[in-house]
Amino acid sequence: MKLYKRIALLCWGYFFFTATASAQHTICTQTDSFALRMPKFSQIDLACGTAPDTTDANVVFCTAAAFTGLIKPGFDHINIGGNHIAGGTYYKGFKCGNNSGGFIYYTDGSWKFCNNDEYATALQADNIACAYGQCLVVYKGQTQEKYPKGPEHIAYYRVLCEKDDTLFFFESTIAMPLWRFLLELEQMHVSNALYMEMGKDWDYTWWRNANGSTTVQHPLVNGSNWLIFKK
Repeated sequence: MKLYKRIALLCWGYFFFTATASAQHTICTQTDSFALRMPKFSQIDLACGTAPDTTDANVVFCTAAAFTGLIKPGFDHINIGGNHIAGGTYYKGFKCGNNSGGFIYYTDGSWKFCNNDEYATALQADNIACAYGQCLVVYKGQTQEKYPKGPEHIAYYRVLCEKDDTLFFFESTIAMPLWRFLLELEQMHVSNALYMEMGKDWDYTWWRNANGSTTVQHPLVNGSNWLIFKK
């Protein structure tokens, strides 16, 4: 399928589902190489230490968020890459050189994507429900230049995106060079995009379908924190 046809299909799915979906679950549209997953939610939080299980009926989407420092017994917030907020509480994480921005979700249901300087300052607000730092891929419509790996690095990629005041996840369904994934994002004209942890065995991800069933994309092996969208 040619590039413009893939883009047209994904954008059609995005606008169609935005206009018609109301139930709180995760809506998915997919091509041969890319997938768009849009949780319909009322709250967002950052789960730390213990990942939500598929039996938690309040969760519609769960995915690994910030980088984790070391594999070690037990859990400590300092092992999460960057300072973060979970359940409205501020925690210090380790200084992660790959972080270039962050995502903040407020108690009133609004959100913000930030660069590093803005993120550090914004975390001081007292009305934050959750926040985490990561690699900023697109910011205010501009593709960024700092990534953990180079443009030729072949991997699976997932980002939390914002377009037209709507949040969704965009990911590659096959391993590909980073430059190809970035090109697809540019064609979609997203406003902001923040990387999600996609390392092998660190990428625990699942979502709830319209019929109440769940799809586990990557099983739980390792991890320390997960972004969760709730009913």
